[in-house]
Amino acid sequence: MPAAVLSIDNRAARGRNPQKKGAWCLLEVAPPGSAPSPLGILFVDHDSDRLIPRLRDAAEVAGVEDIEEQEGDILAFLEQDLRNKAGEIGASSLLDSLEDSLSHFLRISDRTAISFSGDPGRAADRLFEEYVDSMVRPFVSHLPLYGLRAAATKFGESMDSEQEGWLRVADLRLTPDMFVARVVGRSMEPLIPDGSLCVFRAGVKG
Repeated sequence: MPAAVLSIDNRAARGRNPQKKGAWCLLEVAPPGSAPSPLGILFVDHDSDRLIPRLRDAAEVAGVEDIEEQEGDILAFLEQDLRNKAGEIGASSLLDSLEDSLSHFLRISDRTAISFSGDPGRAADRLFEEYVDSMVRPFVSHLPLYGLRAAATKFGESMDSEQEGWLRVADLRLTPDMFVARVVGRSMEPLIPDGSLCVFRAGVKG
């Protein structure tokens, strides 16, 4: 069987549509007696009115051990709840509601307009790393990024390879046999366009 490949970035799409419009807010958590801590980014892609949340794990938030059980439950289900509500009323309307209602345990910053290119999920990742959490957690939040020769090595060819860095990957359960490489060429289009960053799994048979 061929390897299953998930595209996480599309460089070709950036060339066709270089500038897109969106907006983002910083979401903070303020446990009683503690200073507010950044919890995550709420990113809105204006073209689709889709919400792209990037939230820290609740256990990593400073002072979270002092919160009450009800507030802990809020954090545990917050991301999925935000996705569900955005699907019902639209992402922009959800931000309107949050800006009007959040002020105590959860706080939200003013909305910031942004122009971006490529995949909106990658734009959300960059904002998350800049304003919330830049720590690399191998195979928890990030996967290794290899060049094409390195990717070939991962599939069994005997050649030297070097890792180019770590790349944040959201919405996947990561394992140590996974890695990221960029697809070059048009043989897999339209499913996987030229220039896409894709997640691969090492040790694929066939």
